[in-house]
Amino acid sequence: MGDKTYQAYAYMSLGNIYKRRRQFALAEEYFTRTIRVSELADNQNTLLAGYQGLGEMYMTEKQPAKAQPYLEKHLALAMQMKSIEEITEATWDLSENDAALHDYKKAYEYQKLYSTYRDSAYGKSGMKSMAEMETRYQAEKKEKEILLLKKDQQLAQLSLQRQKNIEAATIVFILLLLLIGFLVINRYRILHRTRNLIEMEKMRNSIARDLHDDIGSTLTSINILSKVSLREHTNGDSPMSVNMQKIKDRTAEIMESMGDIVWTINPQNDSIEQMIVRMKEFTAEILEPLNINYTFKEGGDFSVMKLDIGKRKDFYLLFKEAVNNAAKYSRCNNLVIELQQEQHLLRLNIRDDGTGFNEGEVRNGNGLRNMRGRAASMAAGIQIDTAKGRGTHIAVLVPIA
Repeated sequence: MGDKTYQAYAYMSLGNIYKRRRQFALAEEYFTRTIRVSELADNQNTLLAGYQGLGEMYMTEKQPAKAQPYLEKHLALAMQMKSIEEITEATWDLSENDAALHDYKKAYEYQKLYSTYRDSAYGKSGMKSMAEMETRYQAEKKEKEILLLKKDQQLAQLSLQRQKNIEAATIVFILLLLLIGFLVINRYRILHRTRNLIEMEKMRNSIARDLHDDIGSTLTSINILSKVSLREHTNGDSPMSVNMQKIKDRTAEIMESMGDIVWTINPQNDSIEQMIVRMKEFTAEILEPLNINYTFKEGGDFSVMKLDIGKRKDFYLLFKEAVNNAAKYSRCNNLVIELQQEQHLLRLNIRDDGTGFNEGEVRNGNGLRNMRGRAASMAAGIQIDTAKGRGTHIAVLVPIA
């Protein structure tokens, strides 16, 4: 508000507070401000208080030499204002301070002045002066209470704001800790999963290589030896020839199954594109020698789709079983294979124009049971639509994660 008078009273009050707290450096600063502002505002009342406060503070600090000039200014201004109460207080302070300076003569003179003005103050104007002093005291007391109340409110607001800041900082810190913890745990999981996948791929490569090199070569040798033995035994009806033929057929079947297992285990064949290539190779190998016309249609973006090793194996073997059954039993001339990617689904349709069959009559057949079992292990849907004389349609719908 720019009110110098109230500024002077505020500085004076703060000086008295810090003097009572014995924080003399702050008390000295505020009393000095009181004097400076009072001189600018030409306010003699607060100027008196500033001189008196600073002088009495130095007396309390046991620095009578520094107190002396301010106490003398206090007395001079009180004399000028003809304020008996202020003169009484000033002469008492000077009497005490001169005694501390060991100037007992001056101390005695001020003591006599103090006694004179004190008696005068309690004379005919005593009651009036006391009333004025009481009024001034009450006014100053209220002003001090207001200032202290405002100060307390400010301190309370600052304390509340500090508490809110601490709470907010604590929440942010906890959230950061949780975030860091989540990132660390997630990174550990990713690294652990990556290491497991790498180890799994190494193991799959090793198993595929061992099966191909060791067991595969052994089965090939057995198959070749059985063929040689069959050529050497021209009598096809002899028990030896019959047994050698069985050995040759069985080893051929095992070699085919072993090839499927090795292909499934090998990590290089994990993509659906690789699976489609093998499906086409198998279709050509089994249908072309039988002069069966076939069409292989595919649609969709298979690069974005992944099948785990279990689903890939079941899907391929189900497809292989269906094509093999059509080649062996349907007596068809044409076969249509459709492979379609539909969002998160993989759809397979196999249609032939063969003789068809009555599903009820072959319900216990291994081929149909195997296909349904593989579809169930993939959580896939399978539908077989057939009847005698109108061919067969097999539809498979596989969910892709």
